[in-house]
Amino acid sequence: MTPEKYSNDLKKVGDKVVNDLSTVESPVNLGKIFSKGSKFIHGIETIQFKGIGIVDNTMCAIISSNEREGGFNMKMKPMPVLRVKTKGGTYFGGDIYIDLDSLHIKRVQAMVMDITKTTMYGIPVQVAVPVTTITIKSI
Repeated sequence: MTPEKYSNDLKKVGDKVVNDLSTVESPVNLGKIFSKGSKFIHGIETIQFKGIGIVDNTMCAIISSNEREGGFNMKMKPMPVLRVKTKGGTYFGGDIYIDLDSLHIKRVQAMVMDITKTTMYGIPVQVAVPVTTITIKSI
């Protein structure tokens, strides 16, 4: 779905676009330790017009963006005799502030949460829930 499609569908507060990407898988190539078959599975993306706000004295449209029900399957071989698998689910959510005059992005505030389960040779090793928050601001 193109940005133009989103802007055409988001005309009033509360309008949203839901895009089911759950059949889309992307291969992961993060280096030599990751084995073939490592992948990220996209989820259900929702874009919603939340309202109007002010960032640095600039009127902005506030668009929420989230993706849920995504996941990943990482097969790693950090050493020749060591095989590690990490499976998990991902949630991404955030707000995008768009300058109403220039249509440039003024600020993005987002949070990513992964729920991971790691096994070595089929034996559970660790369950983790790392949360990352991100703020990007134009200057």
